[in-house]
Amino acid sequence: NRGFTVAEISFKEQDNLFELRTVLEIYAIDKAVDLISDEDLARMREILPFTDSPDGKLSEKTIRENNYEFHMIPIRAINNSHLTRIVKNLWDLLWIYQLRSEDKETEKNASIKVLAEHTKILESLENRDKDSARKAVANHLDRLKAEFNEHKKIR
Repeated sequence: NRGFTVAEISFKEQDNLFELRTVLEIYAIDKAVDLISDEDLARMREILPFTDSPDGKLSEKTIRENNYEFHMIPIRAINNSHLTRIVKNLWDLLWIYQLRSEDKETEKNASIKVLAEHTKILESLENRDKDSARKAVANHLDRLKAEFNEHKKIR
């Protein structure tokens, strides 16, 4: 009875975590449209190219850190420390389930989608368009959840 054990999260729990993340990020983006600063938008624009890597040149660590920061900037902009902490906890629970395909072409296509979705989120914030921002976040997270659910069927 020695050594390490890894707590497992059921597929149902993972679905529930994705659902919570989606609800909270849509709420946050709706508020952030009015509150996010030009400096925050500039920072999002700066890190956007590092939130995924269609050419495979960026490390997983670089992608993960920039992707997290990209999503957290609008959340922090609404200045709700409880929401920020809860979303961070969701990310911590879910990041281990962020799957990368072993197929290079599939991974490249997924990376291109992530960058396009992130661009849409950023442009919606820059345009101060709440409807577009909510839809962009919802579409992005729904696609990620669908990818995850598809991959878990294969396993």
